[in-house]
Amino acid sequence: MDISLTLLALLQLSLAIVLGVGVLFGTYRLVRRIVYRGQTPEQPQTAFAVFSGAIMFSVGYLVSSVLEPLLSTFRSLSIGSAHPGQLFLDFCGYLSLFLLISSVIALLINLLGIFLFTRFTRDIDELQAIRANDLAAAISTGIIILVITLFAKESVVFLLESIVPYPEVPGGVFGA
Repeated sequence: MDISLTLLALLQLSLAIVLGVGVLFGTYRLVRRIVYRGQTPEQPQTAFAVFSGAIMFSVGYLVSSVLEPLLSTFRSLSIGSAHPGQLFLDFCGYLSLFLLISSVIALLINLLGIFLFTRFTRDIDELQAIRANDLAAAISTGIIILVITLFAKESVVFLLESIVPYPEVPGGVFGA
């Protein structure tokens, strides 16, 4: 049994759980605050559940793209790092950078989805419709957000992978 692989797997699992819970909690609170503007709904809202579920999936799916590049960064940093404290600080810096990039992209995608739906239906106030439990508005907006998210995921991973500090290869990629 390779103890370093086991520790890396435990690190990945821990990060996934902590990031997942944190992202879902934060996203739900933010969406609830935006939709209800500090008020509490009088009855359960199916439309809000669908809308917030689509947004939470979108944000969680995009932010989960941080894990692979982050582990690649950890491997790369651990090869060249002599001091564990420096490795930890560098790792935290890359974690913060990757979370910032993926969160900003997730925010932009969700805002774009809402903007597109408002452009498609100029006569409907979507957030008001969702507050009024209009399931059609919630589903339509949620699907637009999810489709844009699915298209963007690989690009986010590629962007994050481009930041990973891989060691230099002598002679370049093609031996030139």
